[in-house]
Amino acid sequence: METFQYKKFKDSAPDETLYHIQSILHKIGLLTIHEWIENEYEGCYSNRVSIYPTQLGTNGKGTDRIFALTSGYAELMERIQNNILYIGELDSEDKAFKGFIQFPDQILLSFEKIIDEKNIFMENLFEHLNCTNMQEKKNVLRRFANIKNGTDTESFCIPFVNLKKQKLEYLPLDMLFAVHGSNGMSAGNTMEEALVQGIAEIFERYVNRKISIEHICPPSVPREYLKVIPSLNALIEKIEQDSKYRVVVKDCSLGKGFPVVAIVIINQQTGTFGVKFASHPSFSVALERTLTEAFQGKRLEQFTAANTIGNEKQVAHRDNILNMMKIGNGVFPKEFLSGTPDYEFSSFDQNREKSNAEMLKNMLNLIEAEGYQVLIHDSSYLGFHSYFTVIPGMSEMYPIDWLRIKEQQTYAKLVDSLSHLHSLNEEELERVVRYISFKENSMLENQIAWMSGRPFTNRFPGKDCATILLKALCLYQLEKYQEAVSEFSRVVSYFEQNGKESEKIFYRCCYHFMYYRALGTSAEVCSALVKELFDENMSVKVIDLLYHPKETISRFYPTMNCFDCEHCGMAEQGCCQYPEISKVIRKIKSALAEHIPDQKQLLEKLNNCFQIG
Repeated sequence: METFQYKKFKDSAPDETLYHIQSILHKIGLLTIHEWIENEYEGCYSNRVSIYPTQLGTNGKGTDRIFALTSGYAELMERIQNNILYIGELDSEDKAFKGFIQFPDQILLSFEKIIDEKNIFMENLFEHLNCTNMQEKKNVLRRFANIKNGTDTESFCIPFVNLKKQKLEYLPLDMLFAVHGSNGMSAGNTMEEALVQGIAEIFERYVNRKISIEHICPPSVPREYLKVIPSLNALIEKIEQDSKYRVVVKDCSLGKGFPVVAIVIINQQTGTFGVKFASHPSFSVALERTLTEAFQGKRLEQFTAANTIGNEKQVAHRDNILNMMKIGNGVFPKEFLSGTPDYEFSSFDQNREKSNAEMLKNMLNLIEAEGYQVLIHDSSYLGFHSYFTVIPGMSEMYPIDWLRIKEQQTYAKLVDSLSHLHSLNEEELERVVRYISFKENSMLENQIAWMSGRPFTNRFPGKDCATILLKALCLYQLEKYQEAVSEFSRVVSYFEQNGKESEKIFYRCCYHFMYYRALGTSAEVCSALVKELFDENMSVKVIDLLYHPKETISRFYPTMNCFDCEHCGMAEQGCCQYPEISKVIRKIKSALAEHIPDQKQLLEKLNNCFQIG
């Protein structure tokens, strides 16, 4: 059987790309640092590229160090040029800096104009929400606009090219991010390379969701087929040298030509497994990505603990689908591994002789054949090709339903409440508890920085268990002692496994005090008990924190004074990075405002791409 060394389909050498990106970052005054993450297998490298002195950054991966580092920097440019490197709250001056919030080419449009345009994005959204008349549609726009940036009659929009209709269409930003997130954002050496990356990401998540929700059983790729790519096949064989692991590669084309594959690595001692989907018109590149992303910052033991088989309800849960699309963790239907394949394996096109332009043309043709329309925004503000691709009906990350709207509205209220953490009223305390409970299983979105909309660091009380600690303390302040103890026991468990000895003792002591309160014991008796059971310094500290329930949060947390960072305890104690992030945001917005890409020129370039062959 013929073997070959596969192309990576990069339109510039990685060292040239790296130099280009670093030159751009230097010009706008951003200093980067990168940290290598230990690799378990040769051929799978990963790193973290960050903006100094903040924690803002992106992850890179590749089969060697130069490709992995370039990957991290390209991802950084994608996020910078789409202005999502930091997605938390901004103070009023930073928000209005340079005259725009998200994109320099954003404009305010009336609800009537947005509705009358009848673009595919809005029509798809209105259909899902069952909005049929003008008033219902205005109400939806108003509810989204009021969440963050719009008004009672207008929404901020940005222009997208609709290739099928050959015109520009304006999409409301708040609705766009609430439903699609950053899915479809990409960067690359050329327009064609970047768009292939962005559409591939959309394909990957679309197929992942479809296979899970519809209980599709994809066929396995024969081992003989993998042997034509010696380097990747050797890596798979290396994994299987440890007899407890078994590797399966799945053809996730849906029988329709979607260039998607998935690798499944099964731990035969635990009965768990890890799955990583990836997409690229070249099967070899797609397979490479499944492997490099599987080990991106993870050991094999961790990766193979990420997935299990579950029932229909568990699989279809909105958090499960979102978790799988974001980070790969979650529950799969039994059919994924044990069913009869729903379509036959068909050899992938290796596309060895094709260019990114030709592959992009094929991808766009596939999208059109499936009945979808492609919308693209050119985000190449800093001179490195970057785009935001939206395919309504395919690229959604979140459900389009009224629960999603309610969730967004509640989140906005939560962020506002947490800005005055020390003075939460009873209604706000209840809201914090409900929202943390609602988001508990939504990975990434269950972290304190996300929930608060603030760039909190790991110095924030509770560390990786910060949201559970906050929930427990809110319940305690509400004098719901039994519920508080139940939640606080999870905090204790976390620190027993991950904390320093002093932290373990502190949280044990807090737990004892709360537990005695839950038994109906007075604060005086609780104090006497912990004094008997713990040393004087620790018991005095805990009594001071928990003796008066109504003052618990104000005693437990440093003062918050957003956005007066000079007089804020969170910033002073290193719990919040906003002072440093504010400077980064201003540098980025200043640079973005200097050059606004012409979206009509993008349409011309795309038309030229379609004329290939």
